[in-house]
Order: sequence, then C-alpha cells, then structure tokens
Amino acid sequence: MIRVRAGLLAFLLCAAFAAPAAAQVTGSDALDRLNASFRARYAESRAATLGRTDPVILVEFETLVLLHKGERRAEPFTPPLYHQLKSIAHIPLALFVMSSQYSDKPLPAEARRALDEYRAQVVAARDALPAIEIPADLRPTLDTIISSSLSLIDETRASGRFDPMATTALARSLEPALMSAAREAARVQLNGLDRASRRFRADLGEEAWSRTYVVVLGVRQARVGNLQYSYFQRVLGPVADNKRLIYAESVFDETKALELLGTILLDREIGVAFFDQEYRMERDLLSDATAEYLPVLLPKP
Repeated sequence: MIRVRAGLLAFLLCAAFAAPAAAQVTGSDALDRLNASFRARYAESRAATLGRTDPVILVEFETLVLLHKGERRAEPFTPPLYHQLKSIAHIPLALFVMSSQYSDKPLPAEARRALDEYRAQVVAARDALPAIEIPADLRPTLDTIISSSLSLIDETRASGRFDPMATTALARSLEPALMSAAREAARVQLNGLDRASRRFRADLGEEAWSRTYVVVLGVRQARVGNLQYSYFQRVLGPVADNKRLIYAESVFDETKALELLGTILLDREIGVAFFDQEYRMERDLLSDATAEYLPVLLPKP
C-alpha cells in the first residue's frame, strides 16, 4: 500500500516537473513555485519515511488494523453489548439536546412529531431488552434510564414544551445509572481490544512489537482519557507515550492517519537536524518569536 502511494506520488512529481515552463517567471510567482517544489519534495520524503516504518497499528475507533510487510489485517474488537449500552445511555442525552434546541418555547409541529417518533423508538428498545444478553445486575439500571426518560417525554408531550429544569433534573438523577452503563461498556470494549491486541503481538513477535507504532484515531472531545489510547499507554509503557503511541485528533480516515504518522516521523528528523531537538517541530516554528514579539506588540498596561 505504501509502495503504491509512493509510486503514484513519483509519477505526479515527474508530470509536474515535465510540464512546459512559462516563458518568464518573475517576482512572487518564482517564490510560489519554489515553495510548491518544497512541498512536493516534503510529500515525497514523507512517503519514503512511511515506507521504512513497519509495523504500524491503527486503532480505528472500533477496529484494530495491522500494517506489516506490505499486508493489511483488520480485526473489529467492539462487542455488540457496547453499542447496546450506548444506545440506552444516549436516551436522556437525546432529550437534553432537544430541550436545549427549543428551551421552554412551545414545540412546533415537526418537533412534536419527532418526539412522538423518538418515544416509539424508546419503547421498542425497552421491549427488545429481554432478548439481549445483558448482565442481570445491570438490567435495573437500564430500566431506570428508560422509564425516567419516558416520563419526561410524556410530560413534554402533554404540556407541548420542554421544561428545562425538569430536563436538567433528569440528567442529574440519572448520572449514577449512566456511569454504571459506562463502566460496563468500557469493560467489554477493553476486553475486546485486549484480545485483538494480544493476537497481533503474538503474530508479530516481541522484536517487531518493540518497534511498532500505534496511531489512535479519535475525536477532539474524547482525547483526554481516551479508552483506546489509555489501553496502549499501559501496554506499551510510558516511554512510548507520544513517541511510538500517537493520538490522531479529529482524523477519521486511514490514509490521513498514515500521512500524520509520516509527517510526525519526518518532522522529528528535521527537529534533530536543525535544532538538536527531536520534538521541536511539534510546536509552532514561530512560537519562540511570537513569545518575544507579543509583549512588544501588545504591552500590558
């Protein structure tokens, strides 16, 4: 996969440089072309850096992907129970966001229809629960979430408007139940991730495992304490944190995740060469100059 990307990039570069030059290039055009040439060379070097990087594990939310010796292997690791618990836990959250949209104003017809449809979905989920394999001690918790949420829905339908205080009260009262569901969801997802990770480790062997890069794709809001990242922090040890273990914030695409890894690794080479600091390029190159000039530009009174 990496060889294919590198070959395509080389073809595009050759095509670009083979294009007939303008009769005369002057001023800013020349500088723009010079910088465009740098960007092309940088992309080419990033692809080459990735080509030398092996193995790589991508944690793509609910799937573990191993890239090793030109092959790609993917293993989903999230069990159905995780999604089932999440669906129930999201019921009061759905009501809160609906309430925040309309506040205490009368609900328009389309909102009332949406609320009716959502109530039917909640009831259908409640009726389906007995057929789902859920730990027995968790069933009362889920019943509480559903019944309390249905009560708020029915009160809202009767009054024709959300009561913000009632919605907030529901959220506060359900915090213990929601966190119980979250603990079980975390447990089952971590168990699934651990099983998949152990299989990859066994197949790679300890020597290859010791140099494996792990890139965790994730959203911005879940960065702190991210489940998948926290798992690999513990497995790889603190020495791997932000070195061989990287969090790809707001990256949802495998190609973009690999580009990010290549950028990080190439920039670390640049940081050592130019500044004798491996991580210098992981902060703005202009940060030092900014810190010097801002007090001059904006002096404090």
